[in-house]
Amino acid sequence: MSYFIFPAQTISHGLRPRNTYASILTDVVRASADSIDALLLFRKLLLGEGNASDDVGFTAYDAHVGDTSCQLRAAMVLDLFKHHRRYAARASPAWIDQVVEKLQDVQNKARKTLAQLTIERVHPSKLGIGARQDTPEDILKALGWSELDLPCDAGALYPGSQTRTQEARPTISKRRTSSHSAPRALLDKAAARLQHDTQHMFGPGLHHSDKLKNAHAGAQSHLATGPAGSSRTYSTTSPLLGESEPGAAWNPFDVRIITRFLVYSYVLSKYKSFRRFKHVVGARLYPEAAIGYGDGLVEEVIDKKTPDYKHSKATRRVEVEFAALQTWVSELSCAWLQATATHSNAAPYAQR
Repeated sequence: MSYFIFPAQTISHGLRPRNTYASILTDVVRASADSIDALLLFRKLLLGEGNASDDVGFTAYDAHVGDTSCQLRAAMVLDLFKHHRRYAARASPAWIDQVVEKLQDVQNKARKTLAQLTIERVHPSKLGIGARQDTPEDILKALGWSELDLPCDAGALYPGSQTRTQEARPTISKRRTSSHSAPRALLDKAAARLQHDTQHMFGPGLHHSDKLKNAHAGAQSHLATGPAGSSRTYSTTSPLLGESEPGAAWNPFDVRIITRFLVYSYVLSKYKSFRRFKHVVGARLYPEAAIGYGDGLVEEVIDKKTPDYKHSKATRRVEVEFAALQTWVSELSCAWLQATATHSNAAPYAQR
């Protein structure tokens, strides 16, 4: 599964019994194949090799997330592409090559392990896997999988591009020091006119924006304390993002983030289908297609009649995977939107 190889959350997936090892390895083979396709396609697009009229192109990342924000994902893919395109023109995207190499290795080892378990009947303990139960994380470790760890810097992702590290993640102060005297004057005039209009509408005393600020502060206080004055805190980001500010999670040169975004979006687009619901055409995810694709990839290296391992066609595990990917992509979309607004030249008015 994609969220086995690239976890969507920090908590463990839990122990799985031995009879599920075949299904887990099959899902790993399928997930690695999808991840390889997602990254190699992005590599082709960066190098200008995937723009023919009959190529799927950027539509391969048209993820079905279910939050009615497909336009955000299109803008996010474009933003990511523009950041990487200028560096890929001067240096090979080494980070993609490295991740793909690791994925190909884990895919081959998963296929080999599957054959050893179901055809050769090798005991799992001899392969570094739990004799009776194990976690997907430890099974992947036994296969030699580990994520690529690179600095969040364009120079690390594109060696030889001679980039400046500070360009990898522009800060608010850098954008604000630019000379925008004419637009700033227009914004100041518009702000003064807005203040005059709102004072006319709401009268003297508490300004309308102050009312909104007070209401916003009250809502934040309620979210921070919770019901009945409890001390529970609420986070607006996934634990995996690990940032105190939601917008800080979006970094176009963070391999951990952009790999997940590309892979998750690709998966949520590949296994998407369209149906007519009364008078409306809608999209839904098709987990049966994912299971069928995975079964086809391991057909030659698995004995489905082995009694120790259950070959499951149940869709529940894939539905859980898709839901985790959708949640993560939706949260990252919020992070991208906040980061984009924060870096906007319309600040500080657009940041309120």
